[in-house]
Amino acid sequence: MFDNRPVIGVIAEFNPFHDGHRYLFQNIKESFPDSIIVVVMSGDFVQRGEPAIFHKFQRAEEAVSDGADLCVQLPTVFSTAAAADFAAGGIAALRSIGCVDYIAFGVESENKELLEKIAALESSEKEEVYEALIRSGLEKGLSYPRARSLALTQFLETDEILWPNDILGVEYLKALHMQETDIKPVMIHRDQSYQSAHAIRDEIRKNSTHDTEGPVFLDDFSTMLTYRILSLVCEKENLSAFSGVSLELAQTIRKELFTAACFSDRIMSLKTRNFTYSRISRALLHILLDIKEDTTEYFRHSCFGMEKSDSCNTTMPLPYLQVLALRKDMKPCLGGFLSEPVTTVENYRRKIECKASQGRKEDIYAMTLLENDIFAAALYNAVAGTEQKFPHLSSRLHVL
Repeated sequence: MFDNRPVIGVIAEFNPFHDGHRYLFQNIKESFPDSIIVVVMSGDFVQRGEPAIFHKFQRAEEAVSDGADLCVQLPTVFSTAAAADFAAGGIAALRSIGCVDYIAFGVESENKELLEKIAALESSEKEEVYEALIRSGLEKGLSYPRARSLALTQFLETDEILWPNDILGVEYLKALHMQETDIKPVMIHRDQSYQSAHAIRDEIRKNSTHDTEGPVFLDDFSTMLTYRILSLVCEKENLSAFSGVSLELAQTIRKELFTAACFSDRIMSLKTRNFTYSRISRALLHILLDIKEDTTEYFRHSCFGMEKSDSCNTTMPLPYLQVLALRKDMKPCLGGFLSEPVTTVENYRRKIECKASQGRKEDIYAMTLLENDIFAAALYNAVAGTEQKFPHLSSRLHVL
C-alpha cells in the first residue's frame, strides 16, 4: 500500500510499448480502481538476448504517460537472463520497492489453477518421475521447452499444454513462492487480438531508417561481438565463466569463431537441438556485456531465496533500483524503497565504490551489478548514436 492505495506491480519489457500493454493497465484499473501501478522494466537489453528496439527512457516515459505511476529498471544481469532468473529478478525488484501488494501479468491459459499446480510442482523438491519424463523427452531429440511441456501433461495427467506465454507466468509464481513474499498474483487473460511486440518489431525493422536515437537491432552489435570473442580467445579466457555459457557451448563458440560475420548469423551457426536460438543469443550477449555466472549465482542465493538457510537472509532486497520515470506524486514513494533508489547513477557509483573498497561481499557484487548496467548503457548508446549521460531526476527522467 502507498498513500492508502493498493500498489500493483508489473514486470515488463515494453519492447516496444503497445496496445496490449495498455489493455493490461486498463484491466488493472478495472479490478483495482484506486490503484497505483509500478513497473519493473528491462533496460537497454532484453530477455531474448537482444537490444531493446528503443531507448529505455523513451519506453519508460510512454508507460508512465499511458497509465503507470512509476517505472524502475530491472538490472541488466536479470533482464538478459533465462526465464527463471528474469522472473526472480523481477519479483525481487518488486519486493525491493517496499509497498507492492500484487503482481499482475498476462496468461494464455484459461486454467489458472493448472499454472499454480505447475509452479508448486517445480518449486518443491524435484519429483524423480517428473525429471525422468523430461530426460526421456530430451533423449528423443525434443528441445527442453518441448520436453518440459510434454512431461507436465503426462505427470499432471492433463491434455492441456503449457503455452509459451504461460512459461513466464509460471516462473513468476515460482519466484513468489521461493522468495516467501506477501505479494499476491493477479493473472489476466491475454487478448490475442492485439498485434504482438514481435510483429511490431518486424514492421519497424522493415521500415527502419536508423534515426539518431533508434531503432536498435541485434546485428548492430556484430562488430563489437566479434572483437570481444576474438580478444577473449586470444587471451585464453574461459568463456564458460560467462552466464549461460556451458562448457559445450564455449567449445562450439571457439570452433565456429570465423564462420559468421553478423550477430544473428553467428547464433544460427551455433544453434543445435541442445541449444535454442534464444539461449545462444543470451549467452553471446552475456559475453559481450561481461556478465559472469558468479554474479548471477550470488543473487540467486542472496535475493532469490534459492538457498534456504537459518543463519542468513536469502531474500535480501536488491542493492539498488534505477528510477526511469515517475509521476510527481510518486516522489515520496522513493523514500520507502528497501533498495537504494538511484536517480543519478554517478552519485550512487561513487557511493558504492567507496563501500566496495572495504571488501564486503554484498557491496562488491552490488558494484558489479551496477558496472554491468553502466557498460550495457554505454554500448547501447554508442550504437544508437546517443551521447552517454547519466541522467538526473529533474532533467532526463520523465516526471509527470
